Amino acid sequence: MKKITLLFISTVLSCAFFATNHNVTTVGNTFSPANITINQGDTVTWTNGGGSHNVNATLATYPNNPEGFGNSVSSSSWTLQHVFSIPGTYDYQCDPHTGMGMVGTVVVNTVSTPSDLTFTAIMDLTTPSAGNTGKALLLTANQSISDLSIYGVGSATNGTGSDGEEYTFPAISMNAGQHVIICRDSTALSNYFNGCLEQFAGALYPNLIIQSSTEPSGNGNDAYELFENGLVVETFGDITHTYGTNYPSIPWGYRDSWAWKDTAASNVGNWVFGGDNCTDGSATIQTSNCPFPLCGSGPPVVTYNVTLEVNTASIYQNGGTVGPNGMYAGGGFVGNAMGLQLTQSTTDTLKWFGNATVIAGSGPNHYTFLNSPTNGGDWNAKENLAGLPCGDPTNYNDRLLPNIFSDTTIQHCFGSCETDGSCPPPPSSFVNITFTLNVSSIISSGGVIDPTGMFIAGGGNFGIPGDNPMTDLGNGTWSFTINKPIGFTSDYTFINGDSGWGAKENISGLPCAVPPYDDRNLAPVYSDTTIQHCFGTCDYDGTCNSVVNPPASVNVTFQVDMSEVTDPYSVPEINATFNSWCGNCNAMSDADNDSVWDVTIALIPGDTIEYKYSADSWTIQETNDPGASCTNGDSTYTNRVLVIPASDMILDVVCWASCDPCVSAPPIGIEDNLNSVSIFPNPASVVINISSSQIIERIEVLDLIGRIVKIDNPISSFTTLDISDLNGNIYFIKYTINGEVKSEKILIR
Repeated sequence: MKKITLLFISTVLSCAFFATNHNVTTVGNTFSPANITINQGDTVTWTNGGGSHNVNATLATYPNNPEGFGNSVSSSSWTLQHVFSIPGTYDYQCDPHTGMGMVGTVVVNTVSTPSDLTFTAIMDLTTPSAGNTGKALLLTANQSISDLSIYGVGSATNGTGSDGEEYTFPAISMNAGQHVIICRDSTALSNYFNGCLEQFAGALYPNLIIQSSTEPSGNGNDAYELFENGLVVETFGDITHTYGTNYPSIPWGYRDSWAWKDTAASNVGNWVFGGDNCTDGSATIQTSNCPFPLCGSGPPVVTYNVTLEVNTASIYQNGGTVGPNGMYAGGGFVGNAMGLQLTQSTTDTLKWFGNATVIAGSGPNHYTFLNSPTNGGDWNAKENLAGLPCGDPTNYNDRLLPNIFSDTTIQHCFGSCETDGSCPPPPSSFVNITFTLNVSSIISSGGVIDPTGMFIAGGGNFGIPGDNPMTDLGNGTWSFTINKPIGFTSDYTFINGDSGWGAKENISGLPCAVPPYDDRNLAPVYSDTTIQHCFGTCDYDGTCNSVVNPPASVNVTFQVDMSEVTDPYSVPEINATFNSWCGNCNAMSDADNDSVWDVTIALIPGDTIEYKYSADSWTIQETNDPGASCTNGDSTYTNRVLVIPASDMILDVVCWASCDPCVSAPPIGIEDNLNSVSIFPNPASVVINISSSQIIERIEVLDLIGRIVKIDNPISSFTTLDISDLNGNIYFIKYTINGEVKSEKILIR
């Protein structure tokens, strides 16, 4: 029966998107009607009513048409059909009678494909819990949706225009036909729907119910927008209006009521409304003046009271106390970490109890007990049932409520599995557990120890940051000792300071991290024990050997010869990527007044830097040759390039704006032998040819960091070097002629 109903609704909805046929007839020397407007996907049928006519909408005649079509002139009783799948304006004519005005136009409107998600109901209900607890939106998936986070909603407050996307759905999937509900209070709404909310009658899938602290926020006169990938795909109500708060005058108003998109065959897709204030004073939606259409008139769901009682003797037996905020139940069907506040018994002060409501026969329903949580998200205060038979390892080691068919009291012991209200007897002996912590990992990474010191926390046994301070033993080691029963086990973590969980060590992804908070775990302890740690690592030998410190730096000395600089200057400097081109923050010096200025800078081995020389905070700067061997080849920003070596290095003295030392001009009448050298091809891959009008005495091939990778002493004016064994990169060819040295840059592929 469910399948038949869904098929009928699907058929009705699909009918709304069928295409339409439009008829145009030739009447005399005119088209009737001559101008029509249709929707994308519609068909137009032209019929010859008499005479010699045709339809010409070809692109040759009307090049601006989105596409062309037409037929030949004929006096027979012809028809022409065309399906318009492309939106736009189409002009056409009858060729023999164009001059007589026998022309026409078809305007094709775009038809948007319905979104895969659509509004189904808008709610502003008055529940017994009051406030915003009755605000909800119901949406339905027309098709399966793999990622719901592409959708979002927003309300338009008081008709003042769009407020944009105010809520984005989480990245979850939906089945076709499944409903999703976003609401302000899922518990209050579920109680008001009295069992109908979780899965509507006849639905194939349970509803997805999402609670939000801020949305929806509509007040009965506020429109809503549905967004897909940031664009509006559906609107409920008028985004801009002047109704104000005169709710009865708003045709789509839903104050203390609901709006529902009808699925009845006679009214499919149209909105119907519950009526102004129709839920006021009602205990459930079924007993209100406007029962919700999807809830039917079935019998109300039966609920029972469950009294959760917990014995805290185990807390005191383990050396702890119940904290100042008292005891709570939380998690699962109970809610957050402060979902149910428990009351201390007046006859047995070790026991605390509280009442929860559960639907008869429902489940699975999980829950846990918490000792003095500070807020709804403080799960560090929960009992530790890891490894115990009453802890569900698939659900955070919470307890599992049995199926309930009557009002029931269930007795517990905090952190244990007893069901008769008792706790295990106190242990006969205790052990001392000492935690030592090496903090050199903090110092070596550039951090500091917080002035409040180091702390141990978490696991439900060590409290929150600040509860358990450690003792500074000196030499970067801190210590904490606790006395616990034999067999004690717990999760724990270390905190740098008492500012909160944000200061805890980060061991995420390391083998010593355990879920759900990436804390450490203490295995059961049966004798006095000392456990050594390193902050933020899994070293348990008292060292921090696994810490990877930043690489050590090397000293690089830069030297520039200023003897040929003609511009006035005071102090040269080096500007580079390593100092962010800062001006004179790395000034150079000339101790022996020989015009060679130098500066030594600590840099990281393996880094590739760009740099250039300037003076007096960029008052002057060198202009380098982008084709020179020591530059980056950039004709706009021509900088020197250096790969930092693995050890200290003193760079050769270079001339300002040159890759080579300063040399005096050759005497008049003496040829400059260095200008007569040819190196080819460039780029090269197998061999390099070097020719000169003079004898080449020596050739060296150097890599980017200055290492000699090939040497040749040709004593000839022409030589060929085999470079097939070199890796592709930039190299420098340094050659010597008549005792003079020069270098050129070459690319080897």
